Parts: sequence; structure tokens; C-alpha cells
Amino acid sequence: LMNITYAQQAMSYAVGVLGAALLLWLLVAYANRPTGARRLVWWAVVCALLSWANYQVLLMVLIAYAALAVTEYLRHRPQPLNAMVGRYALSASLFGVLVLPLVVLLRDKSRPGRLLGISGFDQFFPKLPGTGFFDDVVYLAGYVARALYTVVATNATFALDSPAASVCVALLFVLFVAGIWRLWGDERPASLALGVFLGLLAVAWAVLNATGRFPISPTRHVLVLSPIVALLIAL
Repeated sequence: LMNITYAQQAMSYAVGVLGAALLLWLLVAYANRPTGARRLVWWAVVCALLSWANYQVLLMVLIAYAALAVTEYLRHRPQPLNAMVGRYALSASLFGVLVLPLVVLLRDKSRPGRLLGISGFDQFFPKLPGTGFFDDVVYLAGYVARALYTVVATNATFALDSPAASVCVALLFVLFVAGIWRLWGDERPASLALGVFLGLLAVAWAVLNATGRFPISPTRHVLVLSPIVALLIAL
């Protein structure tokens, strides 16, 4: 029965992974070229289509919007801010109209826990020890490291049932962290856009996790991050 259930759900999560991968490609393509009003209209249309792939992709699309705007502002300073705000406001308005039915559909779903698939495997922001600032920082850093390791391990497709598999996942995690470090030091437009996107995504995910609305889990719910994990490992 569980195999049948997973098979029925596989397509929706696979489409989400595809949507996330296409979103990364779109962000890089737009970061490397000027974003005029016409291009931002097409950005809105394509992003709206990608948002229908998966509710998690919708969150990533909103963050990609912000990342593209921040990247353009940082690359072309000084520039007339009013013109830039006008172009992005027009694009965002079109995007909002196109995804409004999706937002209504999501609101009509059952409680958030059901929508997000929360289970006993999920990790939420822990209560800090409260024994001192240093202890709290160390505890929080450990939680973040475990959360990132969970994301990498879940997307590594290794069954962690042997020492060899554990070593492989550990090596992939090292490459993942190295990719973040390399991206941080790269000043090319595409790298800047990806860095801003990943930073904003991490902040958004942390806030949702801390408020109990979005878990970090070793389940299919973090598969949407597999394109990001693969990209950072490849760097």
C-alpha cells in the first residue's frame, strides 16, 4: 500500500524538482543580461508556470524575484531606482494575477501540517539551552549543520545502511560546503544572483522552520532542493 502511495506522489515531487532546476537556469540566464520591461514580463509568465509545478517552487520563485532585483541593483548602481521599481512592480503584478488561483487552491487545503506533510521525522528549530551566549551559538550552529547534512544526505540517493554509504555522503557534504564557499567568492553576475538567491532562501526556510511551518526532514519533501545540492557540489 505504501509503495502505491509513494508511486502516486512521485510525479508531483518529480515535477517540483524539474521546476526548481528550470528556475535556477532562468535566474542565471536573466542575471547575465539586462532585464528590460519586456524580459521581465516573460520572466513573470515563466515563473508563474513554474509555480504551478509545486507549492515549494512557488516559495522559491518569490525568492528568485527578490534575488534578481537585488542582483540588478548591485550590478548597475547608480541607476534610477524609480524606473527599476516600476518594471518589477509591473512584472510582479502580472505574476500575482497568474498565480492567484494557485494561492486560493492552497488556502483551501487542510491545515498546514497536512499540506506540508509533517511527520515524526521532521526537524524544527530547537529550544536553545539558555546557559549562555556561547553555548546558544554552538547549539544553533550544530542544528544548522545537521539540517544541511540532512538535506544533502536525503538528496544523495544513498541508503545509509553501510559505512561506505556514510563516507560517500560525508564527502558529498564536504563538496557541498566547498561549493557554498566558492560561490561566495565569485563576482560574476550569475554567481552573484545564485548567492543572493541561496542566502534569501536559507533565511526564508529558517524563519518558516523556526515558526513550525516548514520542516527539515529526511523525506521526499526536501527533494525540491536536489538541483541546488547538485549545483553546489559540482562547483
